[in-house]
Amino acid sequence: MKRCRKSTVVIASQSLILAVSVAFLAWSRWENWFVKNEAMQLASQVGFERARSDFVRGRVKLLELQAFKLNPDSSVPTEGAVVDTGRFDRTFRVWSLLMNEDFPIPGAHREIQQTLVNAYNQHMHQLVEKPEWFDTNGFRAPAHRKSPSAVKSER
Repeated sequence: MKRCRKSTVVIASQSLILAVSVAFLAWSRWENWFVKNEAMQLASQVGFERARSDFVRGRVKLLELQAFKLNPDSSVPTEGAVVDTGRFDRTFRVWSLLMNEDFPIPGAHREIQQTLVNAYNQHMHQLVEKPEWFDTNGFRAPAHRKSPSAVKSER
């Protein structure tokens, strides 16, 4: 009976280590995607709710994302602060949502913040352009839909 050579054992063990490493990499990438996807969904819900809340309070505005760099010599803005830009987009006043450029994961953080801004702007446009769709609290109102009995009576 032949004995296993050292090279065969080394190749087999390295192949096993490679397979485990690739599996761990695939798992961590999937986990990262899942967490990022959940964060983007939550940001979308937060943007929707902020737009509804601002509309109910009479603050009709749009948001844009603006990155800032920390400078120790000047005043330090707060991450997530909303400041007036002084510009208008049609009837909407434009405000900036401040985001730190030096965030540890800048790409993912920027995408999540941009999702919040997009959801906010989209819902604010809906609230202003289609007010009949919403009740006085900014929630979707079923009044603009016809009931099934009303549809049958028209026939």
